[in-house]
Amino acid sequence: MSRSSSACSLTPSTSATRIRRASTSPSSTGIVITGRVFHDSNGDGVRGPKEKALQRAQVYIDTDNDGAWDDGEPLVRTNGAGRYGFSDQPAGTHRVRLLGTPHEYFTSGGFSGQTSFSTLNGLNDYGPWEAFYQTAPAGFRKFTAVPGDIVTSRNFALQTPVALTGTVFRDTSGDGMLQGALEKGLRGWTVYLDEDRDGVGDPGERQATTDDHGFFWIELVRPGVEHQIVVGSKRGFSFTGVNGAVATASAAFSGGRTDNLNVGVASALVSGRMFIDANGNGLLDTGEAGLAKPLELHGGPAGSLPRGIATDANGAFAINDLPAGHYTLYAPTDGFSPWIEPRLGGLTTTHWGGDRFDFDLATGQVLRHDFAMRLDGGAIQGVLFIDSNGNGRRDKGEPGAHDKVTNLYIDLDNDGHYDDGEPYAYRGSSAFPLNGGEFYLRKRVPPGPYVLRVELVYGWEIAGGSVITATLNPFEVDKHDLIVRPAT
Repeated sequence: MSRSSSACSLTPSTSATRIRRASTSPSSTGIVITGRVFHDSNGDGVRGPKEKALQRAQVYIDTDNDGAWDDGEPLVRTNGAGRYGFSDQPAGTHRVRLLGTPHEYFTSGGFSGQTSFSTLNGLNDYGPWEAFYQTAPAGFRKFTAVPGDIVTSRNFALQTPVALTGTVFRDTSGDGMLQGALEKGLRGWTVYLDEDRDGVGDPGERQATTDDHGFFWIELVRPGVEHQIVVGSKRGFSFTGVNGAVATASAAFSGGRTDNLNVGVASALVSGRMFIDANGNGLLDTGEAGLAKPLELHGGPAGSLPRGIATDANGAFAINDLPAGHYTLYAPTDGFSPWIEPRLGGLTTTHWGGDRFDFDLATGQVLRHDFAMRLDGGAIQGVLFIDSNGNGRRDKGEPGAHDKVTNLYIDLDNDGHYDDGEPYAYRGSSAFPLNGGEFYLRKRVPPGPYVLRVELVYGWEIAGGSVITATLNPFEVDKHDLIVRPAT
């Protein structure tokens, strides 16, 4: 059907049928039938003060109840006020119907998605009509009358259908949202009006094909209710939105169009965000800032070199058109670390990363990975030494005391002993990272105050006590020089 084609459909009038007794004269053997046809812009079935009458609508009495006008069946047109009337009709049961023409369409039992056309003696009545749509129930008015009755308010409430429009676009950002001119529409994608809402385009469902700009238009759609469209898949592409190939929207009442039924697709795309996970739940919550730090991608076909991946001001990244293969994406570690196991979304992954994301990418596959990060708490640095001259500072020639230490660790739970997982600089027989009693403790713990404990061999102690309060701040070093002396 072309966009200029019309159709007629009916919304039920909630006005009760009124049957009024006519004259009791013995000659009053017929009945009178009257009603109105109007444009029901809000779809409530009742004519409002601003809803216009529809003139030249064709109304007939379906005497054989076959759902179609037949030669010889009474037929009239509405006047300028949208009114029609039949006089001197036989008593009994009648069905009054609205006749469809090429500028009207209707369904016989409410919305079924099927369009019915007919002509009157070969004459196409274009008239002043737009396309109209029936919402429910059947497209006729049934009543029973006795001789002399006047049957009124057999009204037909019509709505103008709407069009559903949108764009199928190449989602280079991987966020499922159309970013204006930055992301281009795609030609030749099939879009279905998913009437059974099963998420699949079925034979018989109305469809459209996107144009050179990725734009589609599905016209003559029922107004005032929610509709769902689904985009047919193509080899080598995946859908990027949270609802995949599906988009839904509520159509406006009576006329116009409903826009922005947009669906994003991509080919071989890895995207996500890196952000400061302030509350540590692994999810990007309102108010949590993106982290604009570069990532590094390794892997792919043989001979591929590592390459930097930029993030924008919100920490978002997107890597398009990757060849199939195995990859690793590294997050920055200088001053940052994963808060918890990062959240994964998208289709499939092969590994739960930390500050790295290992994945196997198939042809056309789309993956998403978010890095939930925190600021590290800086470092603790210092030296353990023998203060030979007792002046409280390390002078040239005063020896380090690394051979006197058995444990040096951050007591996270402050329970007075080392527990598995607590950061340490020296543990049992492990060697100091630096010679001469110097230590450097940089572990991935959040900023804040901590207890540093030093345990020495028997007969030795730390001047001032073996429990030291250390404060870890991002990108800062908390320094502590510790004097080791014979126990008193």
